[in-house]
Amino acid sequence: MKNKKQMALITLAVTLSTSLFATEDSAIKNSITVNQLTLASAIQAAQVSISTCRKNGFQVSASVVDGSGQVQVVLRDTTASAISVELSKKKATTAVHFRKNTTQLADLSDTAVGRSEGVLMSAGGVLIKLDDDIYGAVGVSGSFGGATDDQCATAGANAIIEALQKDKAQIKNLETTKSNEPVAEEQK
Repeated sequence: MKNKKQMALITLAVTLSTSLFATEDSAIKNSITVNQLTLASAIQAAQVSISTCRKNGFQVSASVVDGSGQVQVVLRDTTASAISVELSKKKATTAVHFRKNTTQLADLSDTAVGRSEGVLMSAGGVLIKLDDDIYGAVGVSGSFGGATDDQCATAGANAIIEALQKDKAQIKNLETTKSNEPVAEEQK
C-alpha cells in the first residue's frame, strides 16, 4: 500500500511539473531525433580509413563510434600494433564527447581535461558530421604519426558524409515530389 501511494505521488509530481514546464514554453518537444549510423556505414568508414592508410604503407586500427560515443566497429589491420585498437577507440570517443576533431583539441592535451581517463586529444579522431548533426566519429591509430592517422580517419568520415549528403538529397527530392502530387478527393 505504501509503495502504491509513493508511486501515485511521484506520478502526480511528474505530471504537474511537466504541465508547468509546458505552459511556460509551448515550444518544448517531448522527443528528439537521433541520427544513427547503420552498421554497414560504420564498417565502411573503418574500411576506407584502413585502406587509405594501407596505400600509404601503414597498418592501422580504425574505430567508429556513434553520436554518444558508443563503439560500433573496431577493425585492426593484419600487422597493426595491439595498442592501436585502444588508441583508435579513445580518439573517436574523444572527438564525439568534445564535438570536435581531435586535431582541434591539441591545446588541451596537457591539461587536467586532456589527461582524464579515456580521453586522447591526439590527431586521428574525426567527426562524422553533416550540418549540425553528429552521427559519430572515426578514430585511427598506428601510422606512427598523427597527421597520417588524421588523413586516414578523414577519408573514412568523408566517405560516410558523402553518402549521408546523397541520402539527404534523395529525401528532399521525395518530399518535393510528394508535396507536388495532387491531393485525391475522398469518394463518397
